Amino acid sequence: MAIRVISAFNDGGAITVDNGITVLAKLCKADKAYESHLFPLLLEHLRKCRPFDVARHTERMSVCVNKENVKDFLDALVSRKEHLSGSQSEWIRKLENKLTKL
Repeated sequence: MAIRVISAFNDGGAITVDNGITVLAKLCKADKAYESHLFPLLLEHLRKCRPFDVARHTERMSVCVNKENVKDFLDALVSRKEHLSGSQSEWIRKLENKLTKL
């Protein structure tokens, strides 16, 4: 199942990518075995997606962030800050504050 979702995620349009992120993040949250394979894929997407998509995709991915992977997630976010608008950066800052409390 995950392979089909990944394939659609890689080849799909904006709506498919958005929904793919949601499914992959929920799989990561549900099972550590999925997390070890899928979380790096989500982080790579976060590092490369359009600046316009960062906040929305981050929101969808944040469901699978935990104490073990929060540093990697925040590092990926920080790497994108220079490309974001003021309101996007502010939103990311608020999420950072929330996630550092994990």
